[in-house]
Amino acid sequence: MVCFVAQSQEISTKFMSGNVIFTWPPSGNSSSYDVIITRNTTKDPLERITVPQCIVKDAILYDSIGISVVYLTPDVRLIRSAYNVVKIKTKIGDTVDLSWTAAYFPAAGQYHVYHTYRENRTIFSISRSGVSYGGDTVSTKFTYLTRPFVSTNIMFEIRDITLDDAGYYNGGMSGEASWSGGGVVLVVHNKPSKPRITGDLNVEVNRYLTLTCSSQSTSAPDYYSKLVTLSHTWLVNETKMGRETRDILRLYVTRDLKYNRYMCKATEEDLESDRSEPVQINPLCKYGERN
Repeated sequence: MVCFVAQSQEISTKFMSGNVIFTWPPSGNSSSYDVIITRNTTKDPLERITVPQCIVKDAILYDSIGISVVYLTPDVRLIRSAYNVVKIKTKIGDTVDLSWTAAYFPAAGQYHVYHTYRENRTIFSISRSGVSYGGDTVSTKFTYLTRPFVSTNIMFEIRDITLDDAGYYNGGMSGEASWSGGGVVLVVHNKPSKPRITGDLNVEVNRYLTLTCSSQSTSAPDYYSKLVTLSHTWLVNETKMGRETRDILRLYVTRDLKYNRYMCKATEEDLESDRSEPVQINPLCKYGERN
């Protein structure tokens, strides 16, 4: 059996809503393809599919994603490609530089830089003579840093970061390039939402109760925040309780617990939420006992 290895240019990539889409030329003689995805260094099991496209969900979890595709007929042919997931993390109010390498700079016309999150928009355009920020020569938000302008090393500054600046940045000659591979994901961290403690507060003494601290990431983009695992801190009477970092607190109920006030807070990276409202436990005496 002879296997021909083709160049990676045969596989195109798109980054859309946190997922990477690999697409390759269909074969009129091949109704199926053997595909292996490698996430960082871990290979998925081989999968046989019938369409020339593969979607890797939650790509932001990985630094690199590789793909190997085998055409099964008429000749066995292997093509490969890799996608590097470039992520820049920042916080509200910060200034950050984003950069990537363009395949080429157009001989004529303009190279557009796009921001894609809830909408797709052009933030500025570069020509051989300079930069246009929506028709203006300067911007209070963005500054293009690369010189000369025809360089393929694209670098620019974003100031006074907000949650609205999060998302995918890329460039090219047309709007279709905004989705193509090779860009940068900007993650903007924000403190988690104010937690709420839930659980049955009326429990008989000598039994266990469970309290849950519920909070959510408010970072952006949302295809990042949905994957975040928060750590939690529990407090009793304003004092941190040991090393407990889970969202669930289990307590053995005694009569003295009625004097305690429990609160919690959530943390993402180094950003802490506000404290929850305090709750108090009402220990219930068994029939015949005095409180």
